[in-house]
Amino acid sequence: MRDLYDAVAQKLAMVNFEEIWAGFVPFKFALFDHENVWLADKTIPWDARFLGNTAIDFEGEPLAIWQVANKANNDNGGDADALAAGLAHEMFHAFQMQQGDRRHGDELTFLRYPVEDEDNGNLKMAEAHYLSKAFAEGAHEDLAQFAALRNARRRIVGKEIFAQEMLMETKEGMAEYAGLMALNQLNRSKFVEDVGRHMQALKNPKMLTKPRLWAYSSGVMLCLALKALRINFHHHLSDTRPLFDFVPQQESGVKSAIAEHKSDLQKEFAKFLDGKVKTAVNAAMTGFDPMNMTRLGDDVLCARFVMLGGIYMQGPIMLHMAENSPNRVIAYTK
Repeated sequence: MRDLYDAVAQKLAMVNFEEIWAGFVPFKFALFDHENVWLADKTIPWDARFLGNTAIDFEGEPLAIWQVANKANNDNGGDADALAAGLAHEMFHAFQMQQGDRRHGDELTFLRYPVEDEDNGNLKMAEAHYLSKAFAEGAHEDLAQFAALRNARRRIVGKEIFAQEMLMETKEGMAEYAGLMALNQLNRSKFVEDVGRHMQALKNPKMLTKPRLWAYSSGVMLCLALKALRINFHHHLSDTRPLFDFVPQQESGVKSAIAEHKSDLQKEFAKFLDGKVKTAVNAAMTGFDPMNMTRLGDDVLCARFVMLGGIYMQGPIMLHMAENSPNRVIAYTK
């Protein structure tokens, strides 16, 4: 284990932490199993301070820790590159604590995440598709579509749970990004493999039932997409904004298309009404040409013809409908 510790230390010494994030520096680290803890200058017996892979306060200093005992549950095993990347992730957590980052999700509140909501799940899969595509193809339009889908999903999960989701994504996503950037410096092919692993995770519907684990992949892919699109998301970690707030809230194209359509209709309807006579009537539409008629509010413009109560009327003609009625006509203009 001491040899592994030294190999990981050598790998971490090769990483340019400042290049990953301004002000980021390597912290002390420890490897441990259920019997011993290996530190840089000593080995001590294991105690309950060392649980899982995380960053802790140890003797007044931040310490990144990594459990290497159970290889069956530890993909990194004895891979020094992967262990160095994992420890860079945990060191970033120490960096977050050092800079006063308070964007910590409430784990117990997050347990109420609506994993059973199919609409949320379908939208989440769709947004993940556009997020991965934005990274892979470097298209701002895909990032905009991702943001539009996520904003729509916000209404499904509710403000409180959505806020927790964004916090989880921010904390873990940025740390995972730091680990991947360290791996990129150490071994490019392993970096590409890990990015692929995250992209595959976001394609797996079963991952939707693990929202906290999903946050690692969505968060790191968001960082990578922003980096690929040259959108600056680096900031002092005392910032209170979640990572998603660094995505430019540009229009996806849908909003502008709808606005343009409405504006064109308003002009068309106003032009048609100019100088024409309005006649009161009480009738139902009994025949029409759906391909050549348009509705704006309670007004319907029929370009070719319409039948009112069985009477044929040549178009163009505008029908004025009873409020919210699909077929009851109270007047027409021709």
